Amino acid sequence: MNCSAARQLIDAYMDSELDSSHAIQIEAHLSECPACKRILESRQELSKAIKVAAAYMPAPASLQVHIRRQTNIRRRPRFGLLSTGLAFGVGIVLVVAIWRPWNSLQNRVINEVLTQHQRSEAAPNDVQVSSPDTAKIQTWFSSKISYTPHVPDLHKEGFTLKGGRLDVIGGHTVPVLVYTHDHHTIDIFIAPGEPDKIADADRDGLHVRSWYDCGLSYWAVSNDTPDDMATLNQKYFMH
Repeated sequence: MNCSAARQLIDAYMDSELDSSHAIQIEAHLSECPACKRILESRQELSKAIKVAAAYMPAPASLQVHIRRQTNIRRRPRFGLLSTGLAFGVGIVLVVAIWRPWNSLQNRVINEVLTQHQRSEAAPNDVQVSSPDTAKIQTWFSSKISYTPHVPDLHKEGFTLKGGRLDVIGGHTVPVLVYTHDHHTIDIFIAPGEPDKIADADRDGLHVRSWYDCGLSYWAVSNDTPDDMATLNQKYFMH
């Protein structure tokens, strides 16, 4: 089983919906493929987070009053119409209960990378290892975490490697590459696993651009122009 086939079955495997034959195949693949295993672990963490966040949420007071009034007025209701109304009301409650935590989860990482970027900008030294040497940065990361991110030399493209540091995003320690461009600092946060949705944001003069490649998720944060950040994204994977 290759990665493409495995990733189509990961959700079904996680929900115990596969037959024994396919389950054995995907388990064998996961035991040999760290990238797909990280995707499974990421999905499992997200599932747990959703279960915690999507706790019971009562219907808005106005909806509760409306349903009670309809129930009292129609003591002998025509079940077709009333059941339709109640189903619609329950549907609203479910949509609110699911959408709000899901939306919160989508924004959580963006909020954290923005906060960490602003905190590092205010610090006297925003890197733990300072060097334009990509090999030195990779060696430092490999001694601190279980995976080594790609560290490209983008000096010719106008992006100078300043160094790297470790930050905490989503409760996990992740590497951060720090580049400078036209007096702007760009932090690139890198975490294992594939996000369920790539999300960008523009807040308070800062831009967040995210992407996914080879089992790793990336979030670039800076007050540099969106066009320059798009160029960084493009050049990053050409080296």
